Amino acid sequence: MKAPDNTMMKLFLVVIVPALASATANPTGAPTTANPTAPTPTTPINIGGVVWGDSGMGGDSSSVDLSTGVKSAMCGSYACVAVTTDGSAVAWGNSNSGGDSSSVDLSTGVESAMCGGSACVAVINGSAVTWGNADKGGDSSSVDLSTGVEFAMCANACVAVKVMPLSLYELHVGGKGMNCATGFHLEDVDACEAYANDNIIDFKGTTASSDRPKGCYAQHTKAGARVGVYFNTATATKRNVWGLTRAICKTKDFAPDFNYFKAYEGRNCAPGKFVATSSDCAAAADEMGLALGGEIYSMKRPGGCFHSHSGMLHFNTRLVAYQGGRYGRRGTGICYV
Repeated sequence: MKAPDNTMMKLFLVVIVPALASATANPTGAPTTANPTAPTPTTPINIGGVVWGDSGMGGDSSSVDLSTGVKSAMCGSYACVAVTTDGSAVAWGNSNSGGDSSSVDLSTGVESAMCGGSACVAVINGSAVTWGNADKGGDSSSVDLSTGVEFAMCANACVAVKVMPLSLYELHVGGKGMNCATGFHLEDVDACEAYANDNIIDFKGTTASSDRPKGCYAQHTKAGARVGVYFNTATATKRNVWGLTRAICKTKDFAPDFNYFKAYEGRNCAPGKFVATSSDCAAAADEMGLALGGEIYSMKRPGGCFHSHSGMLHFNTRLVAYQGGRYGRRGTGICYV
């Protein structure tokens, strides 16, 4: 007889729950019999697992303990994973395809786990981790799985179902080459991707550039055609940025949770927005966690409260707010929201 083809080996894993039956005494002296209506004993049930199949693809579980506390378990093509009742998980099988989980932490908080073709995934306290063959889903570094993960699975690739944040404000696309007002940037990469999806625009991923709008922005060609939406992780950007970009900003109905912000480098605030009292300057220093220096009178520094090159806030008693002034390293205005 021809030997079976081993190219499609199957793995089998069963979670064992020991059967329980209670017995009742028979006053006539006849043998006791199981009483199916008797109350279930309160003794904890021991749940274990057994596995069989190709030993190199998960059929040998001798490297892990499945004798007790198994909550759920499953096998993929080359590896298996089990979640235990203490919130941890163990994997075994082909080390290159999910059997080796040493690259991730499965010691606590595991809600679910499964293995697919050549990679495995676990949901842990609302986040997710993957391991195994990097080209088959084992490397998830290109996506954000840190929050909001409800469910995840792998086949020849992996997918996760996430709870996307609801926007509590409206968004608008700013002018060409203009940044959002400070504090009104969309600084959440998930919300940025959701904006792109809602408006049927390709989300191109993240970048880091001081010449692009801070946070979420759209990019266009010179002819005006849309290229896509990007998320800029740079923390310090310019007021006037690359002309082929448009910032995606929160609109005026957004209520920021701060009272003061720093103007763009070397400039003052818009008229009516500069901090015009020394007491408010002290409050701004406290909110921003900066040291407060003394008062000065200077024509070469922003009027009112300003941030100096020393890293401190000072108060200029010459209350002239000329927004277009370029003060350079001499100071940057501190503004009211």
